[in-house]
Parts: sequence; C-alpha cells; structure tokens
Amino acid sequence: MLAPDHRKLDEDEVLQKGQTLMKDTKVDSLYIVETGALDVTVAGKQQKLTPGGFFGEGALAGDGASQPKVTATATEASNLLRITHEAFVRHVGALQEIKREQFNIKALNNIPDMKALTMAEKRHIAKVMTTKKYSSGTVIAKQGGGINSLHVIHKGTIEKGGPSKSTLEVGDFFGDAALFGSATSEVELKAKTEVMCMEASKEAVTKQLGPLGAILEREQEAQARKGQASGIKLAELKQNKILGIGTFGVVRLVQDTKTSTVYALKTMRKDKILEMGQFDHLLAECTLLAECDHPFIVSLTRLFEDKHKIYLLQAPMMGGELFSVLRNEKYFPERRCVFYASMLVLIFEYLHNKHIIYRDLKPENLLFDRDGYLKLVDFGFAKKVEDRTWTVCGTPEYMAPEIILNKGHNKAVDWWTVGIIIFEMLVGFPPFEGNDPLDLYKTIVANKPKYPKKISKEAQDLISGLLSSNPVERLGSSKAAADDIKKHVFFKKIVSWTSLSSKKIEAPYKPPLKDDMDTSNFDEFDDPEVGDPPKDTPKGAFDAFKKLVASFAV
Repeated sequence: MLAPDHRKLDEDEVLQKGQTLMKDTKVDSLYIVETGALDVTVAGKQQKLTPGGFFGEGALAGDGASQPKVTATATEASNLLRITHEAFVRHVGALQEIKREQFNIKALNNIPDMKALTMAEKRHIAKVMTTKKYSSGTVIAKQGGGINSLHVIHKGTIEKGGPSKSTLEVGDFFGDAALFGSATSEVELKAKTEVMCMEASKEAVTKQLGPLGAILEREQEAQARKGQASGIKLAELKQNKILGIGTFGVVRLVQDTKTSTVYALKTMRKDKILEMGQFDHLLAECTLLAECDHPFIVSLTRLFEDKHKIYLLQAPMMGGELFSVLRNEKYFPERRCVFYASMLVLIFEYLHNKHIIYRDLKPENLLFDRDGYLKLVDFGFAKKVEDRTWTVCGTPEYMAPEIILNKGHNKAVDWWTVGIIIFEMLVGFPPFEGNDPLDLYKTIVANKPKYPKKISKEAQDLISGLLSSNPVERLGSSKAAADDIKKHVFFKKIVSWTSLSSKKIEAPYKPPLKDDMDTSNFDEFDDPEVGDPPKDTPKGAFDAFKKLVASFAV
C-alpha cells in the first residue's frame, strides 16, 4: 500500500467543477482521486480519472527534474489524497532503496541455506548489504581464491572461467557460503562489463543476527520436533487436572504415556462451536497458530479430532499468567519491565513480518514458562492483514483509538497495546480507565494519560511514542518497523536481542515449580461436561478442519 501518510488536501483546496489543480506543471506528489473526476494530461496524453485513479507516482522517486509536466482539471467536485516524496520516504523509505532491498530478498530466497531464515532475518541481511562496483575486466575472484562476502549482481555480467565459459547475470549470486564459514571460488570470476553488486559480509550479518549456523540448527530442531509430534497419539495421552475452562470446552494437563512428555490439551466440543457460529473463526485461529514457530509464542504441537470434539495439543505453561504475578506484586521494577517488554517487541516483529496482527495483548494472554520467559497465547482475535481491517475487537482497556472510532486499523494497534502493557507493568494499572465502557472509550480517544513520577523519562518517552493517537506516527509504524522500538534508549539494558531470543539471559523471576506436573499456579475446576454430553454434528461440517489435522500427521 502506498499511503501510510496520505491526507486530504486542505479544505480550501478541495476542487470544484472546472477548477484547475495544476497547469503544465511538474508534479511534486502522488495524487489519488478519492471522490469526483478529473481530466489529466501527462506529457501530452489526456486521460479521465475517477475514484481510485492516480497521477504523479513518479514524484515518489524524488527526481523532480525527470517528471513530466501535468495539467489536471476537475470535471466535477472532487477530493484528492496526496502523498509527498518527503512523507513517503519518512514512513516507507526511499523508493530506490526499497527496490534494491526487495531485489536482494528475492536473491536470498533462492539460496538453499537461507530458506530456514524468517522474512525479518532476510530483511536484516538485505539492509546491511553495501554497493560495490567493478570495472570491465576486473578479476573479482581468482580460481581457488577466497570470497569474503555474499554478492548479489544488480548490474552487468560476470564471466566464469573454466571450460564452460558461462556467465553470471543480474539477479545471480555467489559467495553465499562466506556467511556460514569460508568460501572459495571454483573458477575465476571476471567482470565482462561494468558490474554493480550488493555485498554482505559474515561480520555484518553476524552482528545483526548472530551466527547463521545457529539459525540453521533452529530449523533442524523445529523439523525434528515436528517429526516427533507426528507420532503422538490421542489415545496415549493420560488426562490429568483441568487447567482452565472456556466457552467450548476445557484445557487439561496431559502426559504422553510413551515418552512421559507433558502437554496442555485444549478440548473443544464441535456442537458448541457450531451453535456459537465459531467454526470459521476457530479454523482461522488454528491455521495461524500452525504457521507460527517462535520462542515466545505457545506453539501448536498437534491437532486431533474425533466424532464430537477437536483437540489442540500445546506446550504447557505452568508458571501461570503475567496478570496474576503482576497483581500479587502490584508493579515491577523498570529493569524487569524492560525484559518482558523486549519479548513483546520480538513477538510482534515476528507476527507482523507474517502480516499477522494479534489485537488482544493483555496480561492474561501472557504466560510464564518454567524459565521465567513469557509466551503469548490465545489467537482468537489474530488475523492476517495486508492493508487494513475494520473489525471492532479486543479488550476495552487495551483497544487503540482507531478501533474504537472504526476508522480501520492495521499492525499499529499491536504497538499501542505494548505501550499500555509497559505502563501497566510499571504502575500496576492501565493508563486509561472509566466508570463504564463508554466513559473508558472517551478517555482512550482523548488520550491524556497521567504519568506518575516514578516512571523514568526514558519509559515515558517510549510509552508516549507507542500511544500516539495517529497510527501513522505511532512508534513501530515507520519503514523501520520494530527496529525503531528496539533502538529506543529504554531497551539499552538488554544485553543483546539475539541473546534474548535464544533465552540466554537470566530471567528476573522464575515461577516456583516443583516439576513439570506442578499445577499450583492454577485454580480448581469442576468438569463442565458432567451431565451435559456432546451432541452429533452434521456430516461434513468439519471437513475443512480435517485437512488441517492431516497436515500435522505428515
């Protein structure tokens, strides 16, 4: 989408019928017709634009000298949206840089060893790549000589020595092994024409992501876990204590009788799902969970189904909710808040790179593992969104203004909730409260939080940036996305983001657990199915879910 910073023209510039916006002028912005119609002549070619039509897109490149002259006249009363070059660069990035980054990512996608990397990790590599030019005839690499960097060819042709005399062209790459260890050239590589490459060294990549070998090991471990999970059988799971009760069923602690591995088994009744009209919602939630593999998101180990129920097998989070711990301790020291907030940043960086918005961050949806790290649970409101969505959802105290005002929302709503959570962890309660939902919504839209003196200037600056009423200006919404947040001085106490994601930092709090079966952090529940047996459901009603279940058995 091109318009994270679009705006209507000022009121006095709204075009009336017959009014000319510009005449034989080099355009300085991209204009999009919102309502009405215009006759537009670009470089002597006339066209009629209606809502959705646009002109001046070349201005986003910022090369005013090369822009054609434009005449634009309204044939009826019209409103236009306008994006200046400066606004585009500020919120999206320089167009040439974006093109180069996408070109590099496309090349990275073709490198076999890079397939284990997430899109965010590939973007980080693309960002550290620098330009290197070679004149025609330059020997870039000698036969048997070392290559110190990954090279992606953006311009020109490179001739390969040896009997084949083949060439490397635009879009080809070489030296990728240098990012994992050392690389040597089997043949001489010589610039046949003037060549321009973008290069990334092992040192630059390691500084951003840590050793790439560790990432490959991560992928191998994930595949191994998937292989082990495919052998789990529902009948071999011994059911233990109920950990929680939901609308459609219960969550129980279970243990695999073959391996003694402990899991949490979420059981949902098919008849209740259909009665509540929640089948599509549940299918979408499970599909998104199946797509996620992150150290701070509770993974979906396996799916099962039988005649009356659906079963979600997940890792057990026996440390209890962040909500309960926060209520017991009233508030957390800032250093501890930094630790927890850092995990939230990594979670949303991961989800947003998959175009998933979560929309329901709150202390109740963050559980502690036995090491004191947080895990995000409950994807009930999560959704894949490429642009914007208009569904009003979430928990009132954590809802962003644009959701309340039904203006359409995107990933920025998640960064708003991070600001709310940080405030709540530091103070003990959310920044916005009200006597009733309507009063609460008015307070959120007014957006005038009161910061206690104990909140540091650094924390207040971060929270203020995350709680910007304008989602376009909200921290995390620029072209740098999560990187803008990670660079904030509030997070300077984090040793390294790579160490955090690898769980190499000692957690400030570890839940007191005796063993994997310790349920002391959970209340006692009665079985809700006693006296209420499940009913049969229509044939074929869960066929789409069967396909998702089958994908876990591969």
